[in-house]
Amino acid sequence: MARTLSSKALAALLAQQTEKVFLTLLDISHSEFASTFHFVDNPIPIIANGYIYEPFPFALTLPDDNAERAPQARLVVGNVTREIMDEIRSVGGSERIRVGFHILMSGQVTTEFLLLETGDFLLLENGDKLVLDEPVEVIASYSNYELRNIGFDALTIQGDLILGDFLTEPFPPDRFTPNLFPALF
Repeated sequence: MARTLSSKALAALLAQQTEKVFLTLLDISHSEFASTFHFVDNPIPIIANGYIYEPFPFALTLPDDNAERAPQARLVVGNVTREIMDEIRSVGGSERIRVGFHILMSGQVTTEFLLLETGDFLLLENGDKLVLDEPVEVIASYSNYELRNIGFDALTIQGDLILGDFLTEPFPPDRFTPNLFPALF
C-alpha cells in the first residue's frame, strides 16, 4: 500500500530549501530493560509525548511495500556507549525486543532552538511553551516491530525490524476435532 503525504509535507520534501524539519523518533523497549530507550536523529534533545528523546546516532531503512511478505525495516544504532548492547545481552526468554519509530515534520525552526509537539503546545529546549499556529505533522508512525537478527561490532548494533509473521498463522486458530467439537462429527 502506497503512503500518501499531505500537500505541505510533499511541498517541503520537493523544495530546494524549506523551513520544515523532519525528525525520526525511535523507541526501543523490552520488559527486562531498566528503561525504554528514546532517541531522536537531532543534535539537541526533544520532548515529545511526555518523553525526552535524546540525541543518538542511528540509521533507519523504512519498510518496503512488498505484497508477498510482511513489512521489514533495518535499524543500525551507534554502539559507542555500550549501554544498549548491555541491555540486549541481558534479555532472556521468548519475548522480543520491541521497536517503534515515528517520522514527524516540524513547522517552525529558529536558529536558537527546535520546536516539537507535546500535546497542544510546543516545548522549547529552554522549557518555554509556545502555542502552535501550525501543528507538527506525523508523516509516518510504525509500532510493534520486533528487533531480530541482531549483530554488532565495536561501533554499531544492527538488526532487522519485522512485524509478527501473521501471514503464516493458521486461521481459524482452533482445530475442529471430534474431541473439541463432537456435534460436528
